[in-house]
Amino acid sequence: MFSRRNAYGDDQTVLIDWSFVGYGVLGEDIINLVLDSVFLLFVNGSSLIPLEKLVLEGYLAGLRSAGWNGDECVVRFTYTALAALHFGLIVGRLLKIVQNESRHSWLEQRFGRTFDDIIAARAIAITHGLELADEARLLLRFL
Repeated sequence: MFSRRNAYGDDQTVLIDWSFVGYGVLGEDIINLVLDSVFLLFVNGSSLIPLEKLVLEGYLAGLRSAGWNGDECVVRFTYTALAALHFGLIVGRLLKIVQNESRHSWLEQRFGRTFDDIIAARAIAITHGLELADEARLLLRFL
């Protein structure tokens, strides 16, 4: 956590998540922030699109304020393509969880939600991740 003054001179607390720190391409690191927030039930699935928009806008603004002058389509393409790959690969794990009834109660205890709620949230994140593949295909034409 960092303390700073915002553009209006007000105190602001900024949280930095270093759990996936390392080298990566622009846009890759926000996949976990957006889609995993829904997948892990930190954010309601109905908020996924507004969260995605907010995070991408903030991410691009941060890059610009740090002096980056690149093409925003590159960031958006990376985000969409890698989200589709990442969440497309999770589908198999989700099916195993659904089939393994001995894990249902453990998940309910861990998340404090019903198994149906857990699976619904994960399905929303996975479906959206896979839908982003279509956008990635369109963006690829402009790169």
